[in-house]
Parts: sequence; C-alpha cells; structure tokens
Amino acid sequence: MGEGVALKLPQSFENLSEVWILAGCTMDLSPFSVSTTKARVAILVDGDNIPHVELSVIESVANNLGNTAIRRVYGDMTVRKEWASEINYLTIHCSTAHGKNRADVHLVIGALDIAHRGLATSFLIVSDDKDFGPLVAYLREIGLTAEQIGKQPQKTKAVPSQTVVLSKLDQKIHDLFHQSKAELSLQHIGSQMRNGKVKEQTGKATWRAYLTGKPDLYKLVGTGGETVIRLISAPHTAP
Repeated sequence: MGEGVALKLPQSFENLSEVWILAGCTMDLSPFSVSTTKARVAILVDGDNIPHVELSVIESVANNLGNTAIRRVYGDMTVRKEWASEINYLTIHCSTAHGKNRADVHLVIGALDIAHRGLATSFLIVSDDKDFGPLVAYLREIGLTAEQIGKQPQKTKAVPSQTVVLSKLDQKIHDLFHQSKAELSLQHIGSQMRNGKVKEQTGKATWRAYLTGKPDLYKLVGTGGETVIRLISAPHTAP
C-alpha cells in the first residue's frame, strides 16, 4: 500500500470531532464514539466474610458485567482453606491482629490500585460488609462500573406436616375431648379412664405423669385439683 497523505479538515470542523482523511478513508477520533468492547471485570472477594460455596454465584454475576480479567480473594488464608486452594483466584493473605481483621483494608487498597492503573473498567465487590459502600460510590464517581453483592439468602425449606399417630389410649383421651368440645380437668380424665389401674394403662404412676410425658399432644395448665388439660395436636387414627 502506498503512502497516503493526511489532510486535516478546516478549523470550522475541529469543534465537532478530530477527523482525518487517510488514503481515502476516514477515522473518527471523537471521544463520544461508542466502543463495543466488553468491560474488563475485577472480582474482589472478602474471603473472611463470604464462603467459598458462593463461588458459582459470584462468577455468574461477573459474567453479566463483562469479561473477568482479575480474580482476587482477601482473607486469613490460615483458616480459609477452601479459598486458599482455589487456583483461579489470587489469594491475598491478611492476618488478623489484636482481634481486628485486615482483609477489608487490603481489598480497598487493591481496588484503588487496579482502578488507577486502568486494569479494569468494572468492579464486583463481594462482601456483606456495608463499609464497602464508599468504595463502590467512589469507583462509580470516577466513571467506572461497580457493584457489591453478598451471601445469597438461604432458602427456607418447607417443613412437611407430621402425622401424629395416636396409641389406642391416647385415642380414647382425644375422644373425650371431642365429646366435651372443651378443655378437660385432670380429675375428669382420671374418672373417665377407670377401666383399669393407671400404671397398667400408662406405665406411669399417675395420669399427670403420663400426660406431662407427652408434650407434643397435651398441655397441662394449673396445679393440683385445678389442673386442666389442653390438646396440642389434632387427633389422628390409631395404629
């Protein structure tokens, strides 16, 4: 290709953009031109705050921000064994002195160093510590993208309702409650269950001892002859 002659446009055009004509081709050097290059992402993890199990979520969020160029985790690597063995992350050991953790300080310094050296255009700060808020705000202030995420909330598992299987004796007691449609006195239960000695029926010395030993079924309120019994669970079929 032969040498082209560079011709600068007249002065009146310079306020619009710096446009040069090179061998018949134009190149727009305007600072307002849009770049299609994906952001260079720096992931900075507070390893003393975020467990290694969150790694897949961290990588997924970073991937949405751009191309990950830097992966660092800060923390006491003598106790963060899983992070220490993570080969894809540069581990920055931050010892704990006088009960104070230094990982947050090292992370902030690292973020500022990366930003001012132009090594990344987007930052993902991973920590539940709200003290990183000013860092995120500063990075955004100087024209960079910055996000902070923490541990993902634990999903509460629905506890399946447990079926209470009543013994024949407990079924009889529940039947008494259904007949009365109210709470029963301890004396009433004793008088209605006189088809045998208490110990032979319950294995306990008294009805109070038997009912008290089944807190998942009965609640005793009061003392002495004033004691009343309340059902804790609804009756179910006997085995």
